[in-house]
Amino acid sequence: MERLAYAITDHLLRRDVIQKEDYDIYVYGYAVFLEQMCQVIGFILLGIVTKNLLQTALFLGTFYLIRSAFGGYHAETSLVCMLVSYGGWGAVMILSRYMEAYAEVPLVLWIVLAADLCVFAILGPVAHANKPLTAVQKKRNKRNGFLVLGIGSLLVFLWRSCVIVGTVYIGTVTFVAVLAMIGKRKVGTRYEED
Repeated sequence: MERLAYAITDHLLRRDVIQKEDYDIYVYGYAVFLEQMCQVIGFILLGIVTKNLLQTALFLGTFYLIRSAFGGYHAETSLVCMLVSYGGWGAVMILSRYMEAYAEVPLVLWIVLAADLCVFAILGPVAHANKPLTAVQKKRNKRNGFLVLGIGSLLVFLWRSCVIVGTVYIGTVTFVAVLAMIGKRKVGTRYEED
């Protein structure tokens, strides 16, 4: 991906679309964008192959919305990131298959969701070395994250008879909560400003 990011950035530089001093920023931005796109395409392909496309779409939407607000663990390499992400997706898909037999979202999942909310309330958001948070940003991210969690949780509660949707939602929230705990343990409060 990095080679392609360099090629795109070189092309833009030759055409005078970007300035030389912005070169590294564009290379980084395109590398991250291309890695994310490959990962999303991989998820979609996995969803198609496993006949879990709708569950995969719900997983991705929930994951990106909550993760963007609360942060969490960031892997050292894109390969580890991909493996962790696909592992979390796989665990959520297996859980949703296991829960299909229930008529409503089981109580144990609601308890897990309540525990997840406590994790986010105590730890969230988790800052990263490349993206430190000011006190204002931290407050805004927490508010936005709880808004998304509140709306999602309310919808799942109202449609609690749709067990697969509830299971994928709660499973994904739990995955993000685990990433938040790992991220907080790894970096602590080092990248947070008071």
